[in-house]
Amino acid sequence: MGTVATAVDTYCLDSLISGRLVSGLELLGQRCYRRLSTPAGTLRGGEEEADFGRDLAEYVGSTSPAIVDAMLPVIARNELMKDPAVVTATCVATRVEGGGRVSWTLAISVESTTGDVQLVLSVSAVTVALLGVT
Repeated sequence: MGTVATAVDTYCLDSLISGRLVSGLELLGQRCYRRLSTPAGTLRGGEEEADFGRDLAEYVGSTSPAIVDAMLPVIARNELMKDPAVVTATCVATRVEGGGRVSWTLAISVESTTGDVQLVLSVSAVTVALLGVT
């Protein structure tokens, strides 16, 4: 995957957009989002690809909401710290309940070797959705 400063890759949030390239902090933001929405072991390639990703949606509904409150930020931080460009990551989870459903808003701050990225994700038992990246 390389460092943020030299990496260039195909634009990919929820799907690849061929012909469109991304680099720098925008690439790091996309990579962080993909790390938290890709099931472990689903990427082909070598050892690094095999260890890429934790689909946060898998943890919602598998245990009590109180446990998810505590473990979601830890799982997210641990996964983000695998990225060679990430220096530190801070994650705060806020439970959102309504209409008989529960989800979490995850506010993430990432310090990298070339700058900072902030992401906001919505995590439910069904999906991980990117609400914003700056």
